[in-house]
Amino acid sequence: MDAVAAYSASQLESPGMLTGFSRDGRQERRHLAARLTFDRQQARDARDRRDEAAARVADLRRDQDALERFEKAVGWRRDEIGRLHEQLDDHWAQMVAFSVGADDPLAFGIDKLRHARATTVARITQLEPSIPPDRGEEWQKARAQLPALVRARHQAEAALADRQERLDAAGRRRWGRHDHEAIDAANNRVGIATQDLEAAVAAERNLRVQLARISSRQQEVNRRSPTASRDARRSRPPSLSSRQRSITSAPSGSAPYLGNPPRNWSTI
Repeated sequence: MDAVAAYSASQLESPGMLTGFSRDGRQERRHLAARLTFDRQQARDARDRRDEAAARVADLRRDQDALERFEKAVGWRRDEIGRLHEQLDDHWAQMVAFSVGADDPLAFGIDKLRHARATTVARITQLEPSIPPDRGEEWQKARAQLPALVRARHQAEAALADRQERLDAAGRRRWGRHDHEAIDAANNRVGIATQDLEAAVAAERNLRVQLARISSRQQEVNRRSPTASRDARRSRPPSLSSRQRSITSAPSGSAPYLGNPPRNWSTI
């Protein structure tokens, strides 16, 4: 905008000395003077807006620096507050579970009971992904296939031995001559029996490798389970008794009926 104002000023000063004596010249000078005044005002407004924006940027930069200093100094408290809230929720879930075990689920009020149910469900949902899958059923299914494969291998071995004996018998001289057609047929049958045996051995070997892999994974899970159990104990109540499970199984917004009615039932 300053450049526009400077250009308008140069336009005002550019006419010759005699231009102002004519009517058109005076009208042009008045137009250029008004234009110069307008451009200078626009330039001042633009400078004011620029100064305001610069001041705003400086304020935002100071606020950002202050926020970064705050986060560096006490930002850890946010996570700590969340952890303390979870710890408090777990505490109340335990207390409500104890009251449920004492046949008094409403000892702390219906709101605490509902909150304990929500907390227990949330903790179970958090822990479910860390529970390793049970590979016992997979192992049993694979193990059930092993006897059939072993029988198939034994049968292939017996068939190969029989075909080999037939080949040896065909290779003996009869009346001083060899039966080449019988020998070739026996050789073909021996080759087929050998392929069948190799396929049976490979199938059995692959199944045994699969069983070993499943067992190894299950052993690894068993070795890691103590650590998972310790993590679980830190993040939720020590155990889910039948009373605690009744909290999670009860409909939301309702108090579970757990056998004998609560002692304060008449006052509710």
